[in-house]
Amino acid sequence: MPGKRGLRRGAALSVRCKQTQSLCSRFSRPNKGLKPLACPHQPVPCDTIELLNLPARIMQTLPIERHLQTLAQLQAEFGLQRAEAEDFFEEWLTGLPSLTVEEQTALDQIRERYHYQFSEGRLGEETIKLIVLSPVLQLAGFYNPPFQLCAEETIYLEIEADERRYRGRIDALILQDRFWVVAIEAKDAGFSLGLAIPQLLAYLLASPNETKPVYGMVTNGESFTFTKLQGGTTPQYEMSDVFSLIPRRNRLYDVLQILKRMGQVVLDVPTPSF
Repeated sequence: MPGKRGLRRGAALSVRCKQTQSLCSRFSRPNKGLKPLACPHQPVPCDTIELLNLPARIMQTLPIERHLQTLAQLQAEFGLQRAEAEDFFEEWLTGLPSLTVEEQTALDQIRERYHYQFSEGRLGEETIKLIVLSPVLQLAGFYNPPFQLCAEETIYLEIEADERRYRGRIDALILQDRFWVVAIEAKDAGFSLGLAIPQLLAYLLASPNETKPVYGMVTNGESFTFTKLQGGTTPQYEMSDVFSLIPRRNRLYDVLQILKRMGQVVLDVPTPSF
């Protein structure tokens, strides 16, 4: 059965009495026949503790980046399937807004800065966020109303039947009226995008708005790719092409156009007709 998806914080703590191994719960019924004991969370005499013969429920938490590393694992755990319809993810292909000369000039400068910094050595994740990701998101308008940017957002994916959950941290999450718009994962320059895609899809599965599609982007500074995920009983996804900064043509033009288009889709901006 696919796991429960959602954005959650915090967890309940179950505690057992050291002597009886019963679950320490409410402090109500006296137990005069027991010797005073210290419970694990604080020293409290056992004669003031109600001892319940119930099993302790402890939710095991596992890091997403270590335990959800393949598409096969996502399919087994959450029923994730690749979309069969050819028009499932047209947002990266059709209705793309045109760019101004100023935007193109800014993207050329971002590309030049990346190549300059990369020529001096391998770029780390934080550098890529600073010199590539942040200025591109600014050009896309995601720092302006009605969008909100959440950085390093912690999310959870729960498997209720197995009392297990996965935890991850999204590098950047764009929200609009509490709905997820784009989840972004940044890696260092030597990281393969193929290895990051399952991790990104796991993050998208945690989106609380299952009725609306959510988009994702993963980048290592040199290459970019996008994905779309539609939640539900059987969640579906599809990927875009990979856009690389290696060719002479600046593919950041495409990246910005796609990001802008995703924002338009969420805001129900009509596609311009020509």
